[in-house]
Amino acid sequence: MQLKIEEFEKLISKPRFERYLLACQNNPEKAVELYKQNIQKSMKMYELLSIFEIILRNKIDEHYQNKYLKEIGSENWLKFAASDNGFYDHFQTLKTKESITNGIISLGKNYSHNKLIAELNFGFWRFQFAPKEFRAAGSSLHHIFVKRPKGTNHTVIYNKLRLINNIRNRIAHYEPICFDSGGNNVSDFYIQSHQNEIFNLLDWMGIPYLNLLKTIGINKTSILK
Repeated sequence: MQLKIEEFEKLISKPRFERYLLACQNNPEKAVELYKQNIQKSMKMYELLSIFEIILRNKIDEHYQNKYLKEIGSENWLKFAASDNGFYDHFQTLKTKESITNGIISLGKNYSHNKLIAELNFGFWRFQFAPKEFRAAGSSLHHIFVKRPKGTNHTVIYNKLRLINNIRNRIAHYEPICFDSGGNNVSDFYIQSHQNEIFNLLDWMGIPYLNLLKTIGINKTSILK
């Protein structure tokens, strides 16, 4: 037996449900259906976001392992970067150093470099392309995007990752992604534009993303259905 619409609205809160009602001309049955569709699209979008995040952080890790392995004699470039006199040991990159240090502390006896990689969130990896972090680590990280268009620098990449982080945060906080930007009109434009950003960045990394999606069972157009 399904809940009565009044009960459903009370559970998710009237202000949250009201946006869906407005989009559906105050038709409560259609509003519930739209709410359900938003959940389904969010789940599908999160699948794409999750594989993108894993690939991005692994590419960053691979780049810095290759760059710093000879210099520090270890794969643990993150721990080195946050150590005294490490390349993030500077007031301009203090937040990044603290993120690494807190990750190490959180892992405790279970610490390993690979576990630390998984511990750090998407925002941390995005900030590796921010101006101060990018310069501190040697100004070379944009090279992981081997097929980037000519003239594409770390700032362009950082801004694209910021957009992707925004939709990731909306989904993580259960906010709708089924409306046009800043409005109450039902639209797939927000999803489509962010999906395309992910596809572009995967392509710039030299990854055949259509083959990747097929391998993990994601249809390129299924998120919008």
